[in-house]
Amino acid sequence: MPLLQTILSSENIGFALRPGVFSPREIRETAIALETSGMVSSIFVPDMRIGYESLEIASSILTLTNRVGAGSGVIRLLEHDPLLLTRRVQTLQALSSNRLIIGVGTGSPGPQPGKTVTAMLERLDELKKGFHGFRSLRCGPQTRDR
Repeated sequence: MPLLQTILSSENIGFALRPGVFSPREIRETAIALETSGMVSSIFVPDMRIGYESLEIASSILTLTNRVGAGSGVIRLLEHDPLLLTRRVQTLQALSSNRLIIGVGTGSPGPQPGKTVTAMLERLDELKKGFHGFRSLRCGPQTRDR
């Protein structure tokens, strides 16, 4: 396959739809159009502190589509209960045939970035332990271990 065609293949193209810029209805309509086009492999919804919740919108995208992956641009781990987040992610994976994509981060680093990152890594370890209870979790190429 020629290089330009490889670079522009649907396997490499993701699309971000920011709540606040796009309404939930517009996100729904855009997700359907992107799925139908066959040109996009992933749709991301940034996790915002106000407004609509990214996993809920990703859930609706996964329900409306059959092929594309969808998920949060970055979930701020320190702002979520690890047990609840583990259950939500696993539920969405099971319902979507493992098409949920999760990006994780700290959110605002605060006055002590080193402590914030350490806390986020500890939270990530808690999430990993929670996932061990679910047999069907697929850790695909988007998942990185530290």
